[in-house]
Formats: sequence, C-alpha cells, structure tokens
Amino acid sequence: MKKFCVSKDCNACGECILQTDLLIEDAAGYAVPVADGYIKAENLEKAQAVVAACPAHALSIVEQADIVLDADKMGAALEKKLKAIDIPSVSSSELRFDEDDYQVSAGYADGEYDYKYSSWDKAVSAGAQRFRQVFWSRRSDYVLAYLSQYKSKVLRPYYDFSNPDKTYYAQFSKKIEEVLKAAKAELSAASENDSVLSVDFTEFRPEKSKDFQTSFACSMDYIGDASYVKEFLDDFERDSYNRLSSYEDEICAEGREEYAGHGWLGDKYKTIYRFKDVNETGKRLVDHIGSKLSVCGVSEGYHLRCIDDIADDQVESAIKQYREIVSKAIDHKVAIYREAVQKCAKGVKADADRKRT
Repeated sequence: MKKFCVSKDCNACGECILQTDLLIEDAAGYAVPVADGYIKAENLEKAQAVVAACPAHALSIVEQADIVLDADKMGAALEKKLKAIDIPSVSSSELRFDEDDYQVSAGYADGEYDYKYSSWDKAVSAGAQRFRQVFWSRRSDYVLAYLSQYKSKVLRPYYDFSNPDKTYYAQFSKKIEEVLKAAKAELSAASENDSVLSVDFTEFRPEKSKDFQTSFACSMDYIGDASYVKEFLDDFERDSYNRLSSYEDEICAEGREEYAGHGWLGDKYKTIYRFKDVNETGKRLVDHIGSKLSVCGVSEGYHLRCIDDIADDQVESAIKQYREIVSKAIDHKVAIYREAVQKCAKGVKADADRKRT
C-alpha cells in the first residue's frame, strides 16, 4: 500500500493540492497527506507525475506495511483509537452567568413630569400605582429576558441543534468520523475493494438525530420554564429590600406653585405635585433581578443555588448522555468493522486457495 509523503521542504505553493485529492493543506498552508489517502495501483502513474511536478521536490511516495487481516487485532485497534477521543466536561467558568453581559430594558412609565396632583400623598400613590403597572407586574418578563440571553450567549452550543455543526458535540463526532474514514480506507486498500464497507460506515453524527436533539433540548428547558421563574421570584422577594413595599418607598413627589387667580388679597397660588423616581426604581428592580441571578437561583432545601450552577448540572447531564450514546455507537461501528475484516480475510484466503489449485 502506497501513500504520499511530504518533507519539510514544502513551500506551500499549493500546486499539488490542485492535482490530487490525496493531499490537503494544513492550517499553515503546507501540503499534508490525508489520513485515508492510499494510492491505488491504477492511479500510481498519476501520483508519480504529481511528485515529479513538485517545484520544491518535497513529495515522495512511500510504501506502507501490508496489513494482516486479523479481525480481532484490527477491531481492537479501531476501538482503542475511537475510545481515546476524549469528550471532556465543561468548566464552571465557561458557564458563568455575569449580569454585566446582558442588557434588559425595564420599559418606561410616562407621567413623571405631569404636575396634576393636589397633594404629595396623592402624587406618591399615583407613582406607586404606575410602578406596579409598568414594572412590578413584569418581574417574570425580566427574569426570562436575562435567562433567554444567557441561554443564547452561553448555553446555545449544548442544546440548540438548529445548526448541528456548531454544537459542542460536533467537534467530537468529526474526530470520530476521521478515524472511521482512515479505517475504511486502510481496509479498502488492503482488500483492494472500495465497497468492503458501506459509505455510511464513516458517518457519525448522533447529534443530528431528532430523538437525541429533543432529549438534549428538554434537559435545558428547566432554565427559564414557568416553575423555575416562580421559584426564583419567591426567593427573590424573601429579601426585604426586594419586596414591593421597599420599592414603593423609593417613589416620592415634587411640588411647584401654580397661579390660581386673583382675590381680594391679591394673586392666589396653589401647590400641585408630580410623582418622580418611578423609572429609576424600575431600573433598579431590573438590576436587582440580574444581581440575584448572579448570586443565587432557586431554593434547594436550605441552600440557594446559582443559576450557572444549575446550568452546570444540566450541561454535565447532557454531555454524560452524549458520551453514553457515543460509546454505544462506537461498539456498533467496531462490530461492523470486525465483520468486514473477517469477510475480507475469507476472500483473500479463497483467492489464495484458487491460485494454488
């Protein structure tokens, strides 16, 4: 079995890449042999022409040792390579929730500049009512806005399969596919039979399975579902400074004198009032929700958990599930490979027996 060999004299001109698909560019632009790139006997003359045309004289053709078609040894070797591909856990620092990374709009309460209330108390009461209508009633929306951005920015690679090639899992599936391609090419070259293994033998993308995707997406649904938001807000309002009354205490009023006509004692004036600090208090509410998400999430027993700690558990669970699926899929691929090697070995033996007779 023959393959291309590229020396350090390669100058990255790219000429050979255009002439054969058995050579590819590495990250620096230099030619390297593809892992599964064996030169067939009928293509040897063309391969020699590619070597001769190299301006840097960096190409050669080397002979690979003949493969002994032993199903047990080859199957074990393939299994070892596949299971050596590590699928690591994600560090907690990569899943950290930082409130400063997200922008959540509080909204706007109009009426702050309307001097129309006859007393300080009436203005403050109206301001408190506007705060409840515009901001306090939207507490769940603010929590969901933070969590939606967090899931999109940080957690998307672990649960969003709208583009499977951009998931966290795709990188490992691609590595496994490369090993399978090399194994298929090696067996095809040794047996001189390109169809000894089907084309789909080299396909390994469990993350594209609908059942797989549904299971993973569901594992992330808890972050942001109705029950989580309720538990979070219950915990949020346990702090006295996060209760409605505390925010309403921040709302005040401001008065100004207004001309009220002319009387027998001269011009008359009255004081009218407006409420103020409603919008500032609304912004503080949103900021406090973000801060609380950064510090602690829902109650679990007597302990408060950070939102990113909860995400850490969910992501680790998803990765563990992926590892289990990969392990089963590898066992299946190795079994197919062993069977193919056995078939090839029998064919080679039969050919040898015929030649002897």
